[in-house]
This record gives sequence, C-alpha cells and structure tokens, in this order.
Amino acid sequence: MVLPMHGPDYSTVQIQDALGTAQDLITRELDLGERDDDLLDLLRRGAAALLASPDITTLDALIRAAGYQSPPAEIRGWWTRWA
Repeated sequence: MVLPMHGPDYSTVQIQDALGTAQDLITRELDLGERDDDLLDLLRRGAAALLASPDITTLDALIRAAGYQSPPAEIRGWWTRWA
C-alpha cells in the first residue's frame, strides 16, 4: 500500500539515517534482548527495501530485498524459535 506523501520530502538516505538513529537510541536506552533488536533491524532494513522497491508484497520478498545473507525461512525462524 502506498500512502500519499504530505509535508516535506526526505531523501532515501535521510529516511534510512533516521531509522538507523531511532534503532540505535531504542536499543541503547531499553534493555532489549536479541529477539527485539533483530526485529527492529528487520523493520529498518525492510523500510529501506520498500523505499527502493515499493512493489514488494510478501515478507519473504522483503527479507530478500533487505539484503540478508540467510534465506527467508531462516530469518523467520529467529522469532518462531522464541515461542
């Protein structure tokens, strides 16, 4: 789903930098475990992938586009193993 843009325009680099800084602040200030930190990283990398390829419609495609070296099934397993 593509939302209409309102307000100032930001470059992809600015958005990626803001997401990275937010992730760093959250992980530094909160006592997050590896599971939550990995999820924040997936969100940040996924958002960057969607900026580059807004036609991504599945989680597996998002994981591949986000540049992970591991296959999507392995990445998904990071959370299913924590149950």
